Amino acid sequence: MPVLLASCSFGEKNIRVRSSEIAIGFDRNLHCNIQWLPAGSGSIVAFDPAIQSGIIADGKPCFTFNKDIGILSKRKIVDKEFGPGLEAMVTGIFEEGELKIKR
Repeated sequence: MPVLLASCSFGEKNIRVRSSEIAIGFDRNLHCNIQWLPAGSGSIVAFDPAIQSGIIADGKPCFTFNKDIGILSKRKIVDKEFGPGLEAMVTGIFEEGELKIKR
């Protein structure tokens, strides 16, 4: 059974979750950055930070979500398929006029 040992840090500007295999970071606007650690620069899995997940709601592109500090959490879990791990919950809010979206 594989064991995932990870650290999780919630700074004022950035959030970072890291294990021996992967590092996932979010900036203050919840833009994601993923690094596959063992392969270093030789990784065949590329991550393009210019491509960020988002939605278009009511014709407005929603890509920048401000981090909600009050809803950051982490906890140890045991997944049925993958075993023990660390779950980090990061929440951001997009607000423009009357449109408010939480993710």
